[in-house]
Amino acid sequence: MFYFSLIFIICFLASILTGLLGIGGGILIIPAFLFIAPLSSVDFSIHYIVGVSAQCILINSLFALYYKRTSSFIPLKHILVYGLSLIPGTLLGSFIQNKIHEPSILLIYILIFISSFYLTNKNPKNSNNPNNSSTNEWSLPLISKNKFILISFLFFTIGVLSSIVGIGGAIFYIVILKYFYRLSIKDLVPTSTVLILISSLFMVVENLYLQEDLSCSLLPLILISSMMGVYVGTRLYRKFSPSMIHLTFNVVMVLSLIRVIVSFVQSLG
Repeated sequence: MFYFSLIFIICFLASILTGLLGIGGGILIIPAFLFIAPLSSVDFSIHYIVGVSAQCILINSLFALYYKRTSSFIPLKHILVYGLSLIPGTLLGSFIQNKIHEPSILLIYILIFISSFYLTNKNPKNSNNPNNSSTNEWSLPLISKNKFILISFLFFTIGVLSSIVGIGGAIFYIVILKYFYRLSIKDLVPTSTVLILISSLFMVVENLYLQEDLSCSLLPLILISSMMGVYVGTRLYRKFSPSMIHLTFNVVMVLSLIRVIVSFVQSLG
């Protein structure tokens, strides 16, 4: 009973972040498991946590996208190309994740989080559209062919790295899109949700195939917790200003990073 209650609470909290920040919730799921598991009699391996995280992220992104279906997105052609770039990266990353040990996974998690935190805050006010608006009001910069190829390659790379650590990758999608499209984090939340859905779908399929102890039996529980959490998060998203969302984004990243650093040090001992 404790096992199912634990997963319900963690996925519910992660779902709130999905609705609010447009992230899959993996940045909360993994640190939460790492914090709570030592306090309980339930033993979770890092690979199992990544597998459960992938399922939570998939359901979260489905509900989040439904609630944000009337929001503004970057051009559909761009989303499709970036999504297709994510698929091979996600499959490769999930394969690698199941072959390496816990310290390696946690170290990759730490490095990419530090990088994304720096890039997100390098120039947080560099946005053509600080307020939530429609696509017609966005002044999007011209994306040249070379930039388009570069962004696609970056998304492939992020697909590899994010699936290794079991996160949706939204923090990295937002960093990249924010830099090239000059939009606020709030404006990019709907687009990042679509990309999370694509990557998490393939992450779930491959983890179910590669992990014998992982099954779909948790999906009904995750479905209920996600439905509730995403609804709450989406309501908060509509009420929060872009600056408040940016602050929340940073606080979640810092707290999650601290927890993972502690777990990494412990795994070396």
